[in-house]
Amino acid sequence: MKRILQVLANPFLLPLLPAAVIMALLPIDYKPFVLEIQDRQSLAPNNSIYYDDITGDGYSERILTGEEDTYTWVKIYDHNGVLFDQWNFVGRQEYLSFIHTPAITKDYNGDGRKAVFVFTLAADSLFLHMIDDLENPRPRLRNRFIATVGPGHGQPDPRISVAYVADIIDDGYKELLFMVSSRFSRYPRRVFAYSIAADSLMASPESFYNVRWFKMADITGDGSMEFILSGTSASNVSPSEHHFHDHSNWLMVLDKKLEFLFDPVEVPGRAKRLFVFPLERDSEKLIGTVLFRANQNKPAVLSSYDTGGVLLEERELDMDLFRGFKHPVAGQNILVLNNQDRETFIYDIESDRVLREHPVPATLSRQSKDLTGNGEEEVITYDWSTNTLVVFRNDMQDYTKLRDEISFSNETVLSFINNPGQNPLISLQTGAAWYKIQYARNPHFYYSYAYFAGIYLVFFFFGMMTRFYQKNQLSKKQSIEKKITGLQLNLVKNQLSPHFSLNAINAAIQTIKKEETGKAADYLGRFARMHRAMVLSADSMHRSLAEEIQFVRDYVELEKLRFDHAFDVEIIVSDEVDQDVQLPKMILQNYAENAIKHGLAEKKGDGLLRISIDRYQEKIRIRISDNGVGREMAAGSETSSTGRGLEIMSEYYKLYKKYYGMHIDHQISDLYDASGKPAGTLVEIEVLMNVNK
Repeated sequence: MKRILQVLANPFLLPLLPAAVIMALLPIDYKPFVLEIQDRQSLAPNNSIYYDDITGDGYSERILTGEEDTYTWVKIYDHNGVLFDQWNFVGRQEYLSFIHTPAITKDYNGDGRKAVFVFTLAADSLFLHMIDDLENPRPRLRNRFIATVGPGHGQPDPRISVAYVADIIDDGYKELLFMVSSRFSRYPRRVFAYSIAADSLMASPESFYNVRWFKMADITGDGSMEFILSGTSASNVSPSEHHFHDHSNWLMVLDKKLEFLFDPVEVPGRAKRLFVFPLERDSEKLIGTVLFRANQNKPAVLSSYDTGGVLLEERELDMDLFRGFKHPVAGQNILVLNNQDRETFIYDIESDRVLREHPVPATLSRQSKDLTGNGEEEVITYDWSTNTLVVFRNDMQDYTKLRDEISFSNETVLSFINNPGQNPLISLQTGAAWYKIQYARNPHFYYSYAYFAGIYLVFFFFGMMTRFYQKNQLSKKQSIEKKITGLQLNLVKNQLSPHFSLNAINAAIQTIKKEETGKAADYLGRFARMHRAMVLSADSMHRSLAEEIQFVRDYVELEKLRFDHAFDVEIIVSDEVDQDVQLPKMILQNYAENAIKHGLAEKKGDGLLRISIDRYQEKIRIRISDNGVGREMAAGSETSSTGRGLEIMSEYYKLYKKYYGMHIDHQISDLYDASGKPAGTLVEIEVLMNVNK
């Protein structure tokens, strides 16, 4: 422990903590990358902007969608802002919702160019349209009926969740794969596969479970892709209305023909959502699920199933979670989870521990893109409830956020603007506001090292100056203490000299010879008590007023014995005086000794030494008077003082004021009787207790 304290007290280490705190409080972005808004625009109601490289030339085209009374239009512009054409489609997108974009771009035939797929809703009919030639005003596909939507609460509310292109029927052509879900509408809640080449449509079995998104993965190891469905138990369709209702969650997996891979497994109980993902453990392909509870007091449940839907294991996650996704890290089973406070946890399934924690959200509405050109994709996500855009890098180890500069809405479109030779820009539309955002290296990042070094040096030099000042003050303090101790020793030598001690002992012996043993015992006891007090307070500069009064009382009693009771003593202390107050040692005894030695010793009988102590405001007032011969007559006697004792007291008080902040004034005056003859001496001392150094 001593060794640790020595290390922590190192002058080079001590400035690190305050420097780190100051750096944390300074409004400086220490992240290596920053998000900066380069442009912003306001869009007309129901308009949407999406960017993608449709022509395959490396530049992103701008796809603008909007609505008129009975139709939806699509305008496509090249990277110079030149309009290719406008296409109009029956139906509207007003009551449709999308994950990512209302205009889906996919390369379905492998020619390096992308087609634009557009969904519209006319009455209760969902239609699909396709543009695959920007030079042709006539679209390749128009008004392809997909499904009837309904019934819902008021208006139909279909949601186009995810879209892929893949050859699932082994005809050499890719099909457009997408899912239609809803919040209140009962149907369709299915996965669809549209064959562009054959103009045919496949659909998954009828289900009223509210499937929200799906993921394609080969979980059986047969080389073909399965469809892993995740959804929510929205409680809009009761168990009496359909077997696959949404009062429960269901583990559903589709094969390549869009049939159930196994009978769906019911996960009963009120819950927010069931997140399903591919899982691999010891080279065995499994299915993982996380059940997020609607009741926040109940923890989320992590489960694993085999590819036949048999439950293998489940355990509770000791976190208040409400959403998550699986992060594709090679060779690892990593989940990205959010709690109710929008904090992100990077969780390793195998070790059952949180690898990292970030105070930012990471939602399901995410995309991946190499924004820096280093070959590694960043994860771009946003959270409308906290108005936060976040970019994660290095497998979710670092992040950069842009917060409160964008007001997010539920309808958000995220895409990327590509220009050859430049890093992609982020296109973000939320509601009627559109933003162009750059993710780039922070030009001030490396300055942070200089800032930190500068702040560290400020604290270091401040610490060194403080240490120097403290050392200097300590040296002064020790010097003053030494002087005070020396002065006290001089006072003791002057007033409790061996001559005094011998006189006191001789007086006690004479008392014993007179067989006055009681008096002798009292005097010897006082003598011993005085010396004991001196020994016990040898390392102290002061003592309490009560101790000082006792000391001087013992002293004068011994002196009375020595002078055969030639004088009397009165010590009067006001009740207002706090006798526990600390005063310089010998403050009473020195003046009492002078009064006896130079005043009362020369007087013949009827001598009186009076000590009175009272309080006035913040002052303690001490009056020491005698009715002795006076200073003028005492100056010519054999016992005349050199005055050194009083000089010592004056210097003593000056040092006390400087060191302890205790202001002491003293004044000595002569007393005279009515005829003008000397009648003694008066010493007045005032101690002001609250004076600062």
